[in-house]
Amino acid sequence: MAAAPLVPQGRLTFALRSMVQWFTERFGQRSLRIVSATVGELAAYFDPESPDARLQAQDRVATMLRCHRPRVLLAHSLGSVVAYETLSAHPDLEVELFVTMGSPLAMRTVVFERLSPVPQGRGAKPPGAAAWVNIADRGDPVAVPRHGMSQRFMGVVRDRETSIHLVDPHTAKNYLRCAELVEEILPHVTTGSA
Repeated sequence: MAAAPLVPQGRLTFALRSMVQWFTERFGQRSLRIVSATVGELAAYFDPESPDARLQAQDRVATMLRCHRPRVLLAHSLGSVVAYETLSAHPDLEVELFVTMGSPLAMRTVVFERLSPVPQGRGAKPPGAAAWVNIADRGDPVAVPRHGMSQRFMGVVRDRETSIHLVDPHTAKNYLRCAELVEEILPHVTTGSA
């Protein structure tokens, strides 16, 4: 099997991703305050003053999973945090494949240590997810650190780095177009009948 050709995508924001990783790991609580001030949805989700928003988001995801019973759960950005916590809180919810894309789950201080359940050393694959795959653009400033899922969570079967866009390496629409996502989900969505 030949290696994929090198592409220039993600290079424009690779330095930004590296800087975000360095900043969040070096400055701990100060980085948490700055990221929370600039990313309102993240601050609202983890706000200890109003935990109802966090629980309501998880309840909504749990309701949808129970109603539709998907084989594959795709979760992008903050949605990956909500999906992870939902699957962890409701072991009765089952999916064949849990795919996180552009996920901040492994980001120290800002997300990782604030998860429920709080990881003890390394986090774990949610019990209802038969398999967990992570996909991150090499320039995605939210998906830090590089290969963070496999470093910080047990049970990640593949932690894939790719290039989804030259200057827009985080949006869901670009992740949904990437070949790596198709490769991962295709075996789970085909019926096998001719």
